[in-house]
Amino acid sequence: MKVFIDSNILVSHLIYGHPHNERATAILDRLLDGGDMLVLSLLEQASTPGPKRLGASLETCSNS
Repeated sequence: MKVFIDSNILVSHLIYGHPHNERATAILDRLLDGGDMLVLSLLEQASTPGPKRLGASLETCSNS
C-alpha cells in the first residue's frame, strides 16, 4: 500500500500526540515501532528552516 503523509501530520503526531487522522496514526505507529529511519529523516527535514512543503511517499507492507 502506498500512502502520502504530509510532514506537518508527522510532526504533529510525534511532538503533540494528536495526529490529523487515524490512518496516518496507524501507519506512523507501525513505522515508529520498527524504528524506521525514514521517520527520523522526515523529522530532520521538517525541522529545517525554509519556505517549503515537505512530504513523503511511504511504502508499507500489510503484515497481519
